[in-house]
Amino acid sequence: MNQPTEEAVNILLVDDQANNLMALDAMLGDMGNLVKADSGRKALKSLLDTEFAVILLDVQMPDLDGFETANLIREREKSRDTPIIFLTALSRSETNVFKGYSLGAVDYLFKPFHPDILRSKVSVFVELFRKREALKRQAHELSRLSRQNELILKAAAEGVFGVDLAGHSTFVNPAASRLLGHAIGMLTGIEIHSILHGGPDGNLTCDITTCALSSSLHGDIVIDDTENTFYRLDGTSFPVEYSATPMYDEDGGPVGSVITF
Repeated sequence: MNQPTEEAVNILLVDDQANNLMALDAMLGDMGNLVKADSGRKALKSLLDTEFAVILLDVQMPDLDGFETANLIREREKSRDTPIIFLTALSRSETNVFKGYSLGAVDYLFKPFHPDILRSKVSVFVELFRKREALKRQAHELSRLSRQNELILKAAAEGVFGVDLAGHSTFVNPAASRLLGHAIGMLTGIEIHSILHGGPDGNLTCDITTCALSSSLHGDIVIDDTENTFYRLDGTSFPVEYSATPMYDEDGGPVGSVITF
């Protein structure tokens, strides 16, 4: 079976010397999709429609030098956080180095540099970019599933309550609203025992600390297809068959229950 290949990331190389761009291509050609620009203006144009994992930016260039280009890159929201590694043959003066870092550079390499050093530094940002994109995809998928699950709950014919440990409703679907004869807004946040164990006089018909629902809320039992009587907020009652399934957090601790009726 063929293993899925990693999605190629974009790396922007900016240098006004064609031989320098060729050398960078030879060193980094297998690490991603290399986009080359021989001026600061062309680099800025490339950033308009492409997202880069990292930018390798020469300092000494005519027209816009590397510092000016970096400043313009940082002014654009889309590229504000894109890592920039400065490449320069200038002297290692603290003034130039500090200027580069003040413009948001993540590193500074002085020519001539060792190919392995360059590759190791670039690989860090390529990997970070891949992980960030993977997290974005996961978040998108979770959001999609959450919306899908919400639509399923809203379309369900059974009444559904989400209930927290204190016994208050946190979610009410339209079927529950219809069966109980009250708007979702009125049912959200109510003490659920008043529905399960209410009465015409407003008093509860059982001790909420020992009833089966309390045990379900705290993860002790599952209530499955149990016949009962539910009470509307006006005190009227109707027969139901209901289930209560405990919910747990990622550590296995109880957080409440889902009631369907």
